[in-house]
Amino acid sequence: LGIVKEFKPYNFIITTAEFEEDFENKVKNETIEYIKDIGDAEKDFIFIIDKDANFLLTRTKLVNVSDIEKENIFVKSYKELKNSNDKDKYFQYEHISKSEKISYLRKVEIYDWIIGTGFNLDNLSLKIKEKQKELEKDYDEHMYVAIIIATSMTFLFLISSMLVSRLLQKKFLLHKKDLEKQIIENKKQKETLIRAQEVAHIGDWKLDLQTNEVFWSDEIIRIFGFEKKDKNMFGFELLKKIMVPEDISPLEESLNNCINKNVEHKFIYRIKTANNDIRWIDCRGRLEKDKLSVIGTAQDVTDNKNLEIEKQQKDELLYQQSKMAAMGEMIGNIAHQWRQPLST
Repeated sequence: LGIVKEFKPYNFIITTAEFEEDFENKVKNETIEYIKDIGDAEKDFIFIIDKDANFLLTRTKLVNVSDIEKENIFVKSYKELKNSNDKDKYFQYEHISKSEKISYLRKVEIYDWIIGTGFNLDNLSLKIKEKQKELEKDYDEHMYVAIIIATSMTFLFLISSMLVSRLLQKKFLLHKKDLEKQIIENKKQKETLIRAQEVAHIGDWKLDLQTNEVFWSDEIIRIFGFEKKDKNMFGFELLKKIMVPEDISPLEESLNNCINKNVEHKFIYRIKTANNDIRWIDCRGRLEKDKLSVIGTAQDVTDNKNLEIEKQQKDELLYQQSKMAAMGEMIGNIAHQWRQPLST
């Protein structure tokens, strides 16, 4: 194999050449050295056999495959691969060292080689045990790290939980104080409203149009002369029992107009107490926007009504007295006229 190159500046012809066989042997030797370095670095058993069954690379003292007994499985496997169209072969056999071994053979057709490797099962077991110990060690280390991380995370979580808990507790206490303040304020407002209702003799009521249930405030219960323990009986039917009969129908009409026509319910009716006293009740109400209930007030206006009746009676008495006085004056004038002609 040669190459020729013309060097024009000096009109030279430069040439070189190398025998193909020498080049091929050189490449083979470099390949063998390279494979040997790989085997040494990885501590693997690698061997190369040429076409004449000579060992080009081996760790044993063997020179040729023929140095091994013919009945040896390695020899049989080598010959089977060499004489077949297969490219590689695995097999297990007893090594000359009397140890079980697994080998792998592969053809390198470009050099007409068979390259192989193998390992002792005993060594495999040792490597497996070493790997197992290594894995166990890694596992223990990972578990230790995991425990440390878990412990740290748990500690941080506990600290965070305590901080969050304290923050929530603080907010809860503030919210609780606000609620207690609002409850106290609402209670005061309710007490003020109750006192105001007691002073004004006015109470509030609510009629649920879906359930037909009635709510009466404490003042209304007092005005009607009922007790809180009878709250399950509260309603229009109970009210009718103490109403003056002629006021029942107008009250029903006013309440129905409020419900059906959405007009203000406004009616004054009379009730008879347990002492047979007549009390005048000014009842007012309106239909809620959702049209599910009617809310209103009821006020005891007996005192005002009595004053009004008393005033009417006084006015009537004054009218009668004025009328009688006028009649007396007129009679006096008539009598005077009668006496006048007699004296003349």
